[in-house]
Amino acid sequence: MLQELKEESNMANSLPSMYIELEYIESSRTQYIDTGVNADSNLQVVLDMAYSSVTNNNYTNIGAIKYDDTVTTGDKYRRYHMLQQGGNLRQYTNTSSTNIGQADTNRHIFNFDVPNNKYYVDQEETTLVTSAFDTHLNYWLFGRNSDRTNLRYLSSMKIYNCKMYYNNELVRNFIPCYRKSDNEIGLYDIVNGLFYSNQGSGTFIKGPEIVENIPKIKTIDWTKSMKQRFEYYEVDPNTWKDKKMIDSVISATIDKDRESATIETANIEVINTLGECYIRIYLIATQDDITEKIPLATCLVQTPSSDFDGKVKNVSMTAYSPLTELKENPVPLGFTLLKNDNVMENAYQMTKDHCRAPVVKTSHNKTLTENFVANTEDTYLDYVSDLISQAKFEFDLDELGQILFSPIQNFETLQPVFTFNDDDNSILLPEVSLKHDIYGIPNVVEVITTIDNEIYTSVVKNEDPNSPTSIQNRGRVITHRVTNPELYGIPTKAQVDEYATQLLSSLSSVEYTVNISHGYYPLRVGDCIRLNYKKAELNNIKARIISQSIKCGTGCTVSTTATFTKKLWK
Repeated sequence: MLQELKEESNMANSLPSMYIELEYIESSRTQYIDTGVNADSNLQVVLDMAYSSVTNNNYTNIGAIKYDDTVTTGDKYRRYHMLQQGGNLRQYTNTSSTNIGQADTNRHIFNFDVPNNKYYVDQEETTLVTSAFDTHLNYWLFGRNSDRTNLRYLSSMKIYNCKMYYNNELVRNFIPCYRKSDNEIGLYDIVNGLFYSNQGSGTFIKGPEIVENIPKIKTIDWTKSMKQRFEYYEVDPNTWKDKKMIDSVISATIDKDRESATIETANIEVINTLGECYIRIYLIATQDDITEKIPLATCLVQTPSSDFDGKVKNVSMTAYSPLTELKENPVPLGFTLLKNDNVMENAYQMTKDHCRAPVVKTSHNKTLTENFVANTEDTYLDYVSDLISQAKFEFDLDELGQILFSPIQNFETLQPVFTFNDDDNSILLPEVSLKHDIYGIPNVVEVITTIDNEIYTSVVKNEDPNSPTSIQNRGRVITHRVTNPELYGIPTKAQVDEYATQLLSSLSSVEYTVNISHGYYPLRVGDCIRLNYKKAELNNIKARIISQSIKCGTGCTVSTTATFTKKLWK
């Protein structure tokens, strides 16, 4: 069933309507993309690319390299990267390198079939000399990833397409494109439905837009007026497709929250009671001659209550996400996954076996470093959530109710999906609330440690008159003391002082929570947005959505809660 769904979604090889496909995107030695795929001997990379220039002096790389300090003799590097040096190209795999040929600026298809010890340049086959290896690093595009900053190199190149196979399964299919809402340039992975933007500095260069021979499909402009209505369907749990329309729904509200273990719930009001079933909610938007059917949520109805006013009976039903099925049964007592078991393979299988929703498989090379034993009260949701956190993943859902494993991303690397302005085309409603709490933020840090058998104390103070948490502005001293600093080796006094300064800087941050209401736009919990609402003194604020409430009624008003952080010192 899942395979059929994935094939249907990928068969068209097309992008969502909010992206414009490009022939290529080009880097200029300051941009790169982390693919999220581990670079090891199970990975095959098929790369359609061209170098922007050929250089005899600078290294130009793509892939990953790791320094393995557990190796006592011989080559200590584990490599999976292509290198341009001295006008030649070489492919490095593990401790070996193979000459590819002379570098040029022509477009080529490089197929690094490392699992089968082969590589191909424009279909010309050559044998690779390699053995099983693991860099324990993600493969980079437009640059080379490394655990050592001096070994990271960025490249000047064009990428037209990139496919990545892990254990013979297609896990990435990158399409060059840009996002219409903010012109952000990047690669869209049509396997997992994720947009990858630049994680370096500067911006990618756009290649030509792909112009089809067929008329360009128009899409909804969410900042303009339109007609909206909602449709509700019962979902067949065996095929996960719409089964029949439900015409007795009065209204619905969908709540999504990343802090909730099951992520989303819905409250649906109907005229007649429905039995337990999955319901899928769609927004039907019509603008001029364009009509789009956008799924909003797929939830399991379980808890009905009814009211009767003497004339009409209304039934209010609470519905839960497909992750609820993982909460319904405990893991067997003493259940254990063994050391060296693959984390994501076991997570996928356990999730698939204990819920009816489709589960999108994610490949990752992370294995357990010790036996992973279930707690006595663990449900499958508890156990699998803890398991995937070992590989830095978390549960997620798409609007069709498919269960996903999403990488836990650093907020700093995210780019805004949409910008909320207060101009004439704004979909932002005027009411905005903002709150923060500076309780407990210190303005003095003391670090106490031992250097050369003597006790050394480093004290750093926030005496900046422009900082709201400084000693002057708060009128008192608030001290944070550390007696066991995380310093390696035998530190110098200068290193302890720097540690104290960096610690006070990191502790002098406050998280703001902003609540806004707006018209519907296809945003998801976890997305990054930009706020330019001058009347509320929110200027160029980059924030992350943590919850949403979508009212399926007139105007389709969405209440969004987002958070952002401000540094109050240095």
